[in-house]
Amino acid sequence: MNAHLAAAVLGFSLTFIDAYFTRQGERDFWKSPSKAIHSPVHWLYILSRYLVLVIQICNIVIATIWKYNYTAIPHNICFVHLIFKICVLLFSLLILDTILMLRVYALYNKSQEMASFLGLILLLKSTTAVWGLARLLPNATSSVHFNYICIAAVKLHEEPGLALFVLGEMAIHCALCWLTLTKTWSFKDLWPHPPTLASVLNRDALSVFAAICGILAAYTFGTYRRGVAVIFAFPILISITSCAGCRLILHLNSLGGRETSTDPENMTFTAIDATITWDTGTHHFRT
Repeated sequence: MNAHLAAAVLGFSLTFIDAYFTRQGERDFWKSPSKAIHSPVHWLYILSRYLVLVIQICNIVIATIWKYNYTAIPHNICFVHLIFKICVLLFSLLILDTILMLRVYALYNKSQEMASFLGLILLLKSTTAVWGLARLLPNATSSVHFNYICIAAVKLHEEPGLALFVLGEMAIHCALCWLTLTKTWSFKDLWPHPPTLASVLNRDALSVFAAICGILAAYTFGTYRRGVAVIFAFPILISITSCAGCRLILHLNSLGGRETSTDPENMTFTAIDATITWDTGTHHFRT
């Protein structure tokens, strides 16, 4: 039971430390014009930062109750907790994916084709998530067994839902990263002007892609070993999604209103929002 509590505290600590180190950027973020306060990006930030913190506190409370009340956790409790973790994980990844998709949508000038493509990705993601959850329900085609500390006996090659989740999430982040790099390549003539939008977008896209794929690969490997280390995958992954989503927004917001040169033909920056597009003709964001 100590492993569950340690994992829960670690996940909360990582998110809290990131919130501490980005506190100045968050203050600047909340100083946005009043008309932007209720924008989708602000709500996504609240969900990504504060909802995840609340969930991690709940995870600490659950782990504490387990530590002092059980020597072997009952199967029904493990099953409910597994469903809870899956729902939280899918929701946190959905928030992160939405933030990345808004960046791509803005970067491609609110293209209807791009909106349709991104919408199709979300639809496929939601469909596979519902199908995967349905397989875990009682009397479904798949049954999950747990050991005494609530580690599920599920392996990638034995559960199609888990395989689709891992491979699908990697594919989504690969596609979003590729779309970002492809588009920013057309801005290469502006790269000598630091800090550039291209460098921020590319750095964040590659960082998120590496972090998500890395932790998913580690979790997949952990399902084969069924060791205590697999318990740490859930709190670390939702912490990574929270920190990544918040930093994606704050990094772009930190460029808001900053000009790279006194020459008006050079780039100026602002936060990417659902109402903002990139004007490749003037090298400015425009509403």
